[in-house]
Amino acid sequence: MTLKVPYNFVPLNNKVVTPYWMDHISHDVPFKDGKSGTLKLTLTAESPIFVRRGEAKPAKNNDERTGAQDKAYEFEQDPQGNYFIPGSSIRGMVRSVVETLSFGRMIGRVSERRYALRDLSGSMKEEYLSHFKVNADVPVRGGWLRYDRDNDQYVLRDADIPGRISHRELESQTGVLISKYFSVNGAFDQRKDKEKAAKRKYDMFAEQHKSSWYEESKDFVHLFEDAGRKIYGFTQEEEEDQVIYPGRIVMTGQPGPRKQVEDKKTKELKWTGKQYEFIFWDFDRPQDIIVPQQVVENFKFAYFDDNPKEQSEDYKWRSKLLENGEEIPVFWKRGVSKDGQPTVEHFGLSYLYKLPYDNTVEGSIKSYQKKTAANHDLADAIFGMVGTKEEKSPLGFLKGRVQFTHAKRTVDGGNSAEKKAILGEPRASFYPTYMNQNVNDSGHTGRYNTFMDDKPIAGRKRYPVLNEGTRKTSDKDENGRPLSEAVFTKFLPLDKGTTFTCELYYHNLREIELGALISALTFHGSDKSRHQVGMAKPLGFGKIKVEVAGISPEEQAELMLRFEAFMDTELGSKVSWRNSEQVKEIIALTNPVNPTDVPVLAGNFPYNTLNEFRQVKQNQEALRLHSKMRGDDLMAGLADDLIKKKGFQDEILKDKAHFESIKPMTSERALDRTITATQKIKQGIQGKVQERIEVYRAQLAELKREEERAETEARNKEKQAAASESGLDLSTIRLDRDAISKMKKVVDTYLERLRGKRSRDFTTEDWLLPESDWETLISKVREIYESNRANRDFEHAKQSVKTQEILTQWLGEERMRAIWNNLGK
Repeated sequence: MTLKVPYNFVPLNNKVVTPYWMDHISHDVPFKDGKSGTLKLTLTAESPIFVRRGEAKPAKNNDERTGAQDKAYEFEQDPQGNYFIPGSSIRGMVRSVVETLSFGRMIGRVSERRYALRDLSGSMKEEYLSHFKVNADVPVRGGWLRYDRDNDQYVLRDADIPGRISHRELESQTGVLISKYFSVNGAFDQRKDKEKAAKRKYDMFAEQHKSSWYEESKDFVHLFEDAGRKIYGFTQEEEEDQVIYPGRIVMTGQPGPRKQVEDKKTKELKWTGKQYEFIFWDFDRPQDIIVPQQVVENFKFAYFDDNPKEQSEDYKWRSKLLENGEEIPVFWKRGVSKDGQPTVEHFGLSYLYKLPYDNTVEGSIKSYQKKTAANHDLADAIFGMVGTKEEKSPLGFLKGRVQFTHAKRTVDGGNSAEKKAILGEPRASFYPTYMNQNVNDSGHTGRYNTFMDDKPIAGRKRYPVLNEGTRKTSDKDENGRPLSEAVFTKFLPLDKGTTFTCELYYHNLREIELGALISALTFHGSDKSRHQVGMAKPLGFGKIKVEVAGISPEEQAELMLRFEAFMDTELGSKVSWRNSEQVKEIIALTNPVNPTDVPVLAGNFPYNTLNEFRQVKQNQEALRLHSKMRGDDLMAGLADDLIKKKGFQDEILKDKAHFESIKPMTSERALDRTITATQKIKQGIQGKVQERIEVYRAQLAELKREEERAETEARNKEKQAAASESGLDLSTIRLDRDAISKMKKVVDTYLERLRGKRSRDFTTEDWLLPESDWETLISKVREIYESNRANRDFEHAKQSVKTQEILTQWLGEERMRAIWNNLGK
């Protein structure tokens, strides 16, 4: 068997299973059986593992001349240099298994692009060429494509059905030895892509300053027909009555040299190889045709517009001209729009251009899964979603209820040596493997199914887990020449034995959902199955064993049985979920296998060469299911506990009826329920909240009073300091008969400032003047007495008990008597 590919497929499920509680999911309103918790995951590498660091390029820039890497990509690290696997990588790894086991959707998760067919080998050759026959119902036309920048659209100028002109005719009239160059004995080297490109022919004319032969319109005459093709030549001046056809020469690529080969039937020599170029006519045509945007997108995708490394020499050249506002020649097929106007069905850069398939990948899926194709699934329910084009859930956007932390390295298995490999692979347009084929036990089929048919794709792609170590890719091309360094990727993996740990947090998961998650982590309890993570999985890198802690083995088994019961109930088929093709195949693909035991995995290298891929088509080979090639049944036929499973199914039917009887959990309804619950909680705690508010108010008032007291105390201290510094000042007291009462006011005020409090709060000690003020007071009392001693009223006041009490407060009893008795002496 020629076919060698390191991948296979889990067959596409014909029904997408939607959880019946999908429209009732809420983060705020818990399910009756909702569970929240943490799982601890231990990931042990059983082969070298490589998860590329998040940078877009290697640590150093690539060589700009060759495109080669000058330094290997490194494993993901944190700023401290600790290795880890991003949580998003683990999440994606687990989600893909959940999608498979739960019969999830693929719509919205696969490319919507339309692949193209250009197949000149095997059984599809005749079907492909039938679209380009000269006498086809819709013949291939020529045209000039340009980009209308003002209106942001592509327009095409029709050039009718192109004529042909031979290399010999071009050579004889222009002097450019195009016929000789492309003969088997010429300088043409078909091993080089640049030699086979149309641009090489244009360059030959330009090098000899003959560009005008294709840049300008020329006059042509019809010469003869060859297999239905009209062959033209340049006009001859000496001939009369010639019918003139104005047009421009358009040249396309040269797939191989012009040579003579022996006819197998007649044994005669005949010429093979391309010998004609094209003439695009300059006839007057109606206005330009606007090319539909989707047709332009199909053209760009077919010619790898988004991947410069894959682009042909001619596409690189022509697309630049187009961007610069120039017209480029294209071949196209005309259709009719809904309003009866001519339109462009598809187009390409050569007569046998890449023909867009009738169906896209999504179209093939929909034709098989019918109305359920775009339904939301269990993976959406668990991991979240942002909606699909064919939105059916009132939720639209749904936040996931699981979260994976980064998996940090806990056991150092060592660093593996630098690896160098080619990580490319056949595209999804390689129908012998990517389309579901009617393949027999020998790996062969009849007519291939393609995207031209309403047939399903092969399914969900996975790489069979290998028993042995990693594999290599060839460093030579199919002709034995060393490959360019630019096609290789260098990377630094960690060795097997490296262990990582992370946490998986889950919130409000139903038991069925948690069972699906456990089933995906453990491959439904299959001890031998292994996950794969990171780059270079086709070469055997990234094989990991996942161990789950946080839920007992007994509870894990029961949760998985609930999930299995749910799947059996929803599928309702004679074949149980456990025995379905999908489950059997994913278990087979994840159980390690020796490459030598599986035909498509055997061999020195994991991929065919280009010539071998062509041989695969010629041999009518196709990809068999991995489980059939390895020949062992790895999944038990029955569930572990059929009675318990039947009980779970009965519960599920009742539960489903319940959910179908209530309104969907729209975002508005979820908000209403949240508001109601919040109001109840508010009523229950409102009193306590009010109490706390009052306590806070009292505390705030006390703090304010304390603040005021502190401010008052500070002011009083300032006054005390000022009073102490200035001392008692009685200079303003007038020496009249009211002098004593006036002096009392001054002294009281002075003492209040000095003591920092009101006089009504004075103690006996507070009333006593400082010793430094005694002399001032005594002197003032003597002055008052001497000034008023002739005044009878004053003399009476001197004998007053009140006056004596005042002076006693200020000076004390003994000192007051001593002063009092000496007045007037």
